[in-house]
Amino acid sequence: MKLPVEAYLSAAGAFQPIDLHFARLMCHLAGASASEELFLAAALASNVTLDEKHVCLDLAARAGTVWELSAAAATGQKDCLRLPELEQWVEKLKAASVVGEPGAYTPLVLDQRNRLYLYRYWLYEQQLAARLAARQRLPLRSVDSSTVNAVLRRYDQGPVQLDLFQKIAVIAALTRGLCVITGGPGTGKTFTVSVVLEILRCLAPDTTIRVCAPTGKAANRLQEALQRTSDYTTTFSDQPVATIHRLLGISQGSSKIRYAPENPLPADVVIVDEASMVPLALMAKLTAALSPHCRLVLLGDKDQLASVEAGSVLGDICAAFRINRFSPEFCSTFTMLTGQPIPNKYQEASGFLTDCAVELNCSHRFDPAAGIGALSSAVKEGDALRCREVIATDASAQISWHALPSRSELETRLSEIVRTWYVPLFSEPSPEAAYAWCTKFKILCAYRQGSYGVEGVTRVVEKILREHGITDAGRRLYQGRLVMVTQNDYTLHLFNGDIGIVWHTAAGDLAALFPDASGSFRTIPSARLPEHETAFAITIHKSQGSEFDRVLIILPEADSALLTRELVYTGITRARYHVELWVSPEVLESAIRKRFLRASGLCDALLSTVCT
Repeated sequence: MKLPVEAYLSAAGAFQPIDLHFARLMCHLAGASASEELFLAAALASNVTLDEKHVCLDLAARAGTVWELSAAAATGQKDCLRLPELEQWVEKLKAASVVGEPGAYTPLVLDQRNRLYLYRYWLYEQQLAARLAARQRLPLRSVDSSTVNAVLRRYDQGPVQLDLFQKIAVIAALTRGLCVITGGPGTGKTFTVSVVLEILRCLAPDTTIRVCAPTGKAANRLQEALQRTSDYTTTFSDQPVATIHRLLGISQGSSKIRYAPENPLPADVVIVDEASMVPLALMAKLTAALSPHCRLVLLGDKDQLASVEAGSVLGDICAAFRINRFSPEFCSTFTMLTGQPIPNKYQEASGFLTDCAVELNCSHRFDPAAGIGALSSAVKEGDALRCREVIATDASAQISWHALPSRSELETRLSEIVRTWYVPLFSEPSPEAAYAWCTKFKILCAYRQGSYGVEGVTRVVEKILREHGITDAGRRLYQGRLVMVTQNDYTLHLFNGDIGIVWHTAAGDLAALFPDASGSFRTIPSARLPEHETAFAITIHKSQGSEFDRVLIILPEADSALLTRELVYTGITRARYHVELWVSPEVLESAIRKRFLRASGLCDALLSTVCT
C-alpha cells in the first residue's frame, strides 16, 4: 500500500517528531516549490545531524536506496520506501525556494558535491575552515634558540626523553599559529604539551596560556596528568585546566557566550586536549573567540570515536593536512632550535599543507609487537585476520578472549568478575580507598540498552551485589555505588561523564563524593545530584579519555552499523595492562572491517580555503 511520504514516515516511526516538524516547515515555506523530495531531504537532513551526528546529508550515498520500514500503525503491514534517484532529487531541491547554493541565506544549503546542510552547520563548517586555514598560513614565529635548545638538551640527558616527533611537535607548537598533535594512548601527547608549556614560560613568563578540554572529566584528567609531569618538567603544576564551555563563558541553558569575535578571549596560546571529542559547533565557537595572534594547539587521537555531537573535526583536519610532512623552512628552523635534522623522508619541497600536523607514533606504554599494542594497531588498520592472530598467539598475558555468553549464562559469567573487582570496594574503610577501585577495572559496553548493554549488565551486577548482602532490592542509593553524571550542572561544577562514589557522611547521610583536580573530594548531597546513572558498566563512548588497569569489553550478539573499528579501538586502548573481550569472532571481525565515517565537508573546505 503506497502512502503519501509524510503520512508514511509518520506512521513508520522512521524519524523523530522534530525531523518531521522541520520537514513540514520547509515545505510550508517553500510554497508552490515544495515536493515530496524536499520533505524527504529535509527530514533526513535533520535526522542525520541530530541523531546520526553527520554534519550534512550525503544525497549521493542515500539516493535510490530502499528502506523497509514498519508502517503497522497505518497499514498493519510492512512497506518499503525507495528514496529518489540522485538526478531527480537534486533537480527538485534546486527548484525549492528554501534550498540555496553555498553562500545563500536559505534554511538548507546544497553544495556542488550534493551534500545538503542545515544552514547553521554549513556556516559552522565554512567559518571553522577559514579560521584554521588562516592560522595555517601564518609565517613561522621566531623564538629564542638558546632558551629552546637549553630546555630540550635537559631532556636529552634526563630520565624521560623526547623522541623525534615529540620534539617536532614542540617546535611546531612554538612556531606555528596552528599545531595538531595526534597519537594513540601512551605516545606522550600530554608530556609533549607539558614541555611546550615549560618553554613558553621560559620564553615569556607573562604569556597568557589557556588549557581546556571538552568535558569536565577530561579537564580534571589533564590537570592530574600535568601535575604528574611536574616530576620531570618545571611546568607550573597548577596550570588551570577548564572546560571549553567554561573558558568561553557559555552558560547552561543560554545561547549567550562571553567570548566571541567582538570580545576575543584574552589568551596568547590556547591548548585543547581530547580534541577528537570536540564537535563542529563548539570548535567553531572556540576558534571564533581567538584573537588573530593567538596560537592554537589541538591534542587528540584521530583514530578514536568522534564527538557525541555532530562532526568529526579532528579526523577531518588530519585528513586535510599532511601529517608528519615538513617544509624546508620548518626543517631549517627545527635544526636551528634543536641541533637535530629532520630525516629526508619527512620533508616536502612544496610545503603545501605541511608543518601543522604531527603524529606521535612511538608508544611508551605498549609494546607495538605484542599484547594491547599489537591488537590496537591491527584494529586501527582494519586488519581482522591479524587481530585474530594476535588474540590467538599473544604471550604477553595482556589479552583474553571468550565467546559471548548466552543471556541465561551472563549472570554466572559475571559473578566472578563482580566478586573480584567490585565486591572489595565495599569493604574499604574510606571513600578515597574505595574510589581507587574505579581506576583498576571497568566493564565497557557498546550500547546503553539491551541485555549486553550498560543497563542490562548493570542490573546483573547489582543483583550479584545483593546476593553478597551489599545492598537491598529497591535501594537506589547505597554506600559504594559508583555514579556517573549524565547532565552538566555548572553551579555544582559537575559535568556529563564525571564519576563519583556514594558514601556516608560524618552525619550519617548518604552523599556522592567526586574527586577534583587537587586530589581531594567534593561532597554533593544526594538531593543535589544532577541526572546520573550507576557506573559499574559504562559505554565505550563514555569511557573516552579514561584509563583503567583492566577492562572487560562486552559486545552484543548481533552486528550493527554502530559496531566499528573506532569503537573497538577506543575500548581496547582504555586498558593499561589487560583487556578481556566477550564477543563472537564474526561480530568482532565485522566491526573491525567497518569504519565510522561521518558525512562532512570540512576536509574539502580546508583544502579549498588553503588553496585560495
